[in-house]
Amino acid sequence: MSATTAPSKNLAEHKDEEKVVEQVAPAPAAAAVVVPEHDIPDGGYGWICIACVATVNFNTWGCATSYGIYLAYYLNADIFPGATALDFALIGGLQFAMAMLLAPIVTPVSRKLKTRPTMGIGIIIMSLGYILAAFANGRIWVLYLTQGFMIGSGLSFIFVPASAVLPQWFWKRRTMSVGLTSAGAGLGGLVYSLATDPMIRNLGLPWALRITGIIAFCCNTVATIFLRDRNKIIKPTQHGFA
Repeated sequence: MSATTAPSKNLAEHKDEEKVVEQVAPAPAAAAVVVPEHDIPDGGYGWICIACVATVNFNTWGCATSYGIYLAYYLNADIFPGATALDFALIGGLQFAMAMLLAPIVTPVSRKLKTRPTMGIGIIIMSLGYILAAFANGRIWVLYLTQGFMIGSGLSFIFVPASAVLPQWFWKRRTMSVGLTSAGAGLGGLVYSLATDPMIRNLGLPWALRITGIIAFCCNTVATIFLRDRNKIIKPTQHGFA
């Protein structure tokens, strides 16, 4: 009797242990469910942001591309005594170098000040670079400072924060949105290059620089006002550019 009871008792205890394990173990199906943290509109106001970033590219990278027209004028006009062809080439290189080299600095600044204020700083620096270059009066170091350092630095402060906005608005159409805004830089380079030469010939170098700076200031300011990030909605744990 006791021999028969012992196996039955052990079997009952084993079944009870299996029930406890089933209750404690997590459901594998529940662990596999991934809920998206944020909903990306893939449109809506994002289309306005595309227009804004395209305008920014038009009046930053496109604007900077027209330096080739200024370079040709500087080489032929001989208005900077003692300056060499290497000086003018370095000024153009400095402009693009500063736009890229300052990106690691602009990123934390934009994180601290937010998108629009950071872009506003860049707009002021870049526009002043063009306007002050008009007063170089044969001093090549002024051209290094203004058309090289200031314009390149301002470009970085405008472009870097703006480039982080579109991924917050688009997911499936992200590639298309980036392509459309990149086209703004190409179109800007074409328009500014075609417009700069007639301005220099008809109005003179100083006014060509001033007009370029004023146009860039107005267009970039309007684009910055209407550009809207989604940092408050997304609240990213890693603020890449926010």
